[in-house]
Amino acid sequence: MALDIIPDQLPGVSANQTANAASLASVTGSCGARSVPVPAAADLVSATASMAFGFYSIPYYMSTSVGIDYLTEGAQVLCPISATYLTADMLGGAEVGSRAASVLA
Repeated sequence: MALDIIPDQLPGVSANQTANAASLASVTGSCGARSVPVPAAADLVSATASMAFGFYSIPYYMSTSVGIDYLTEGAQVLCPISATYLTADMLGGAEVGSRAASVLA
């Protein structure tokens, strides 16, 4: 499998990821108030719907906040990777190493 890296484009990808993270955070924050269910009426359907939306919002926001963190962290490392790759390439060859030890599971 071939891996083509164009280091000149990594800062642009980083800026795009930063914009995506900001947009996702903005949308998530603005829909937070709308996702809170209205108080249920006395009927069983309203009470069940209110409870279902309440339970759904917890995993939704937990997953979304993790996604925002991943986008932000990814954007922060792309510019240093680009600089390191270009420097190594000018010195005779680039090497790609694993960062698995620093990745949080």
